[in-house]
Amino acid sequence: MFDLSADLQTFYDTHVRLGSERRTKLAGHRDLNVTRLKNGLDDLAAESKRPRPHPYAWQNQGGYAMHTLNQDPRDDNDYDIDVALLFERSALPEDPRTARQRVADALCKRCTNFTQEPTARTNAVTIWYAEGYHIDFAVYRTYTDENGREKIEHASNEWKARDPQEINNWFQNAVSTKSPATTGILATVKAGQLRRIVRFLKWFTRSRPSWSLPGGLIVSTLVVECYRPDFNATTLRSTTRPLR
Repeated sequence: MFDLSADLQTFYDTHVRLGSERRTKLAGHRDLNVTRLKNGLDDLAAESKRPRPHPYAWQNQGGYAMHTLNQDPRDDNDYDIDVALLFERSALPEDPRTARQRVADALCKRCTNFTQEPTARTNAVTIWYAEGYHIDFAVYRTYTDENGREKIEHASNEWKARDPQEINNWFQNAVSTKSPATTGILATVKAGQLRRIVRFLKWFTRSRPSWSLPGGLIVSTLVVECYRPDFNATTLRSTTRPLR
């Protein structure tokens, strides 16, 4: 069989993989808007004469955190950056919609000259850039319940128990446990083969404007469920039969 691995690697590096320059640029937009949020909360506090506490931490989510964010095959700069904002429960309104709206209002104070104002949607507050990319700020609250257990809840249509790192940890574990060994008798591959397969398929599903295919998380889940790593040498010797 003809070996296409070098050609696939070149295509992956040139057209699929996001690359450090784009990743750094997107991180800069993320960091800038986290700062805008904090300053906007201070503006709201000054106006209302009431405290508007900052998130005590934030975490990357989605394709950026999973390192499966690709170049845009359509060259529309359609990049999605997902960020979890972690607040103390006492720092937010009890109503989840009002909590999201506070974050949107704070961003509106500092996100001026945008073609569209930051918007509180069902699961996140979204900032759209004219260049094509957008940032989704998901709002979380944390507290200790009456039994001393730490709780994390996401502000959706109601407060829902959710760990912002659960999906990322699940995917990282899948990459570690399912990817083939990096060396062996039959093949030598770079670490993290499962992640590369996810990236190839995510890129492919977005490569035609007329296609309406599942989003990145669904593609990632399907790959993890269906992916079959290479057999190691011992397994191969014990299971293969001569061709007839």
